[in-house]
Amino acid sequence: MAVRNTFIFLLSALLFTQTSNASDKDEFIGTWLLVHSQVLDESGNWKVPENSVGMIGSISYSANGYMSFQSERLGRSEILDRRIDDMPIEGLRALLSSYSAYYGTYEIDEENKTVTHNIIGSSFLTAAGTSTVRTYSFSGSQLTLLNGENRRFVWKRP
Repeated sequence: MAVRNTFIFLLSALLFTQTSNASDKDEFIGTWLLVHSQVLDESGNWKVPENSVGMIGSISYSANGYMSFQSERLGRSEILDRRIDDMPIEGLRALLSSYSAYYGTYEIDEENKTVTHNIIGSSFLTAAGTSTVRTYSFSGSQLTLLNGENRRFVWKRP
């Protein structure tokens, strides 16, 4: 019985050690779904801004260093109920502002807790060829990316 208990203890210790030694890069790998995007208001409270209400999205990180992001506003199908060629300029503006995406490579700086997205292509033409640095943190099954000091994106595993 003592041998069995010792074996279970050693196996548990080994599994815990391997789990706790996982790098942050390992934690990033996979797909995350948007919980919400928030801004810090003048009072120091996080709130969902009006232009982010009804947003859904995903961000994915691969083991080989590539990433992709996309988001859209719910209700987008109302905008797309006609052909683009027949859309008035207001409809085209609404269409363009209701969807965003980019892809590229990423780098993790575990010491500074930052992730850098090196953007190769984007729905915003001026973003291609640029990089964006975000501070990150993990809490349970959630990933939080802080863009600057006043905007954060909270993601969860599906």
